[in-house]
Amino acid sequence: MTFAAPWALLALLAVPFALWAWRWRRRGTMLFSQVAPLRALPTGHARSAEFWGRTLRLVGLTFLIVAVAGPRWPDRARTSQEGIALALVVDVSQSMAARDFEFRERKTSRLEGAQTILAQLLLGGDGFPGRPNDHVAVVAFAARPETVCPLTPDVPTALKILQAQKPREDPLEASTNPGDALGWAVLELDKARAKRKAILLLTDGESNVPGSLTPRQGAQLAGNLKMPIYALDLSRESDPKVAEKIKASLAAVAQLSQGGYYRADDETSLKAALAAIDGLERSALSALVTQPFVELYPWFAGAGLVCWLTIAFLEAMRWSRLI
Repeated sequence: MTFAAPWALLALLAVPFALWAWRWRRRGTMLFSQVAPLRALPTGHARSAEFWGRTLRLVGLTFLIVAVAGPRWPDRARTSQEGIALALVVDVSQSMAARDFEFRERKTSRLEGAQTILAQLLLGGDGFPGRPNDHVAVVAFAARPETVCPLTPDVPTALKILQAQKPREDPLEASTNPGDALGWAVLELDKARAKRKAILLLTDGESNVPGSLTPRQGAQLAGNLKMPIYALDLSRESDPKVAEKIKASLAAVAQLSQGGYYRADDETSLKAALAAIDGLERSALSALVTQPFVELYPWFAGAGLVCWLTIAFLEAMRWSRLI
């Protein structure tokens, strides 16, 4: 329980002083020549009435002070939503700037085409229902990976960060390192409490950074933790041998992690691949949602009022004849 105005609780320091004042206040006195006849008079009821009157006043005062402090309780409820923890592992190497991605009867860069269709997948539109309940992380990679957006339930913000990514222009970033990027995605998803976790890998090339994790090693890490990798191949290689090598590498990644491989070099194929993945990856995601506070001050104020009304009633009816 918290308080809207905790400083008001300082007034509780006045309660002990009120108790002391009531206990030692000066009472009216009468002089009698003999006290023996007075000992036969009943005094227990009067003392009991005085004790309970003082107690009710102090309890009522305490309740009213607490009510002024504004006690409240966070309204927490555990809800079950359809969603998963999803890592978007996106290639941003120089080759992703190639403007050979067919999108709505025009050519755009591979990265821009992927960003646009991923936005439809996550937010909904053009046949996609949207995935507002997912927890999303974004890992961008070229020669080295970078977690540009840690795992978050704020899907629109994650998408804005993804759309802000540009192909790396530095010649040192011209190479492709999907193996390390998959390792980073596994570490990011491992923090999630969701039962279902998955990785979307969008790339147009094979791993060519020496000394890094191979894509197979990254896939084995994901597979061991039951994180399927859905590899989306955006490459457009003119050399059949290179194209087959890329396909074999990504297909192995998908197989080792129990995911899937998809050819996605234009709008139609990428949408079809994401639609298939969208249908597969939906499961219950338990989340703790904090609602607005439940205000408790009416209960404390009511309790204090009951105490004071009880005193007024009893004094009017019976205690006035006892005290």
